[in-house]
Amino acid sequence: AVLNARGQGLILGMGRRDKESREKALVVLKEAVDLNDGFVGLQAAVLNASGLIKYQTAGNSIDILKSGAEDLNAAFRLNIYIGDARSCFQQMRNIGLIHSKLSRLEGKPELLEKAIQEFRRGEKFLFRLSRSRIMGELLEIRFRLGESLVAASRFSEAQPILSAVRDERVKIADWHNEARTLELLLKCATDDPSELTKRAQQVKDIYEDALTNESKRSRFVKVPITAANGRQILQTASDLVSDVDLTLSIELQQLSNKLFDET
Repeated sequence: AVLNARGQGLILGMGRRDKESREKALVVLKEAVDLNDGFVGLQAAVLNASGLIKYQTAGNSIDILKSGAEDLNAAFRLNIYIGDARSCFQQMRNIGLIHSKLSRLEGKPELLEKAIQEFRRGEKFLFRLSRSRIMGELLEIRFRLGESLVAASRFSEAQPILSAVRDERVKIADWHNEARTLELLLKCATDDPSELTKRAQQVKDIYEDALTNESKRSRFVKVPITAANGRQILQTASDLVSDVDLTLSIELQQLSNKLFDET
C-alpha cells in the first residue's frame, strides 16, 4: 500500500506542475508516511518527496516552507540511520535552500548562517561517495554555499569557493552556470576594481558569443530561465562596473538589449 501511495504522490507532485495536483500529492504522501510499513528507506523517500513538493509550491508562505523543512529533516534523520550518504546530501542541500529563503522572508540572518552550515555539512556527505559520481552535485552545493556566503557579506570566504566552481564550469563548457557563478564573483569584487572589471568582461564574453552562437540562442527559447538569468546577470555586471568602467557598463547594457529586448 505504501509503495502505491508513494508512487501516486510522486507522479502527482513531481510529474505535474499544476497546483491542484501538487496539493493532492501532499495528501497522498502523508498517507504513505502514516502507513509506515517499517521500510525506513521508503519512508525517508516519501518524506523527502513531500518536503520537496512543499518547497516548490510554497512561494513566500513561511508556514509551508517550515513544514517542508520539517519533512526534509525527518527524512535526513532516517537516512542517517540507514547510512544513505547521497540522500543525506540532498536533504542538507534542500534544507539549506529553505533556510536561505526563510532568512530573506523573515529578515533573520541567523537562518542564513544555518543554511551555510547545512551546505557545508551536505558537502561532507558527498565525500563519502566516488568523486566521479558526485562532481555535478559537488559544484551545485559549493555554488549554493558561495551564494549564501555572499548574501551574508562574507565575500573573502565566498571568493575562492566560487572561483574554483567557475573554473570547473569552464572545463565542462557549462556557460550558463559559469555566468551565474560570475554574477556572485562580481559581488565579491566590489572593492577590487581590477578584479571587478575582469569578471564583468568574462560575463560579456559569454553573452557576446550568443549573438552568433545558434546553440546558445536556441537555449534561451527552449529554456526561458536561461534568458531571464542572462538579463539579470548582464544587468548586475553593468550596474557594478559602472563606476569603474563606464564604457564596459554601457556595452553590457547594450548587449542585454540586443539579446533579450530586440525581436
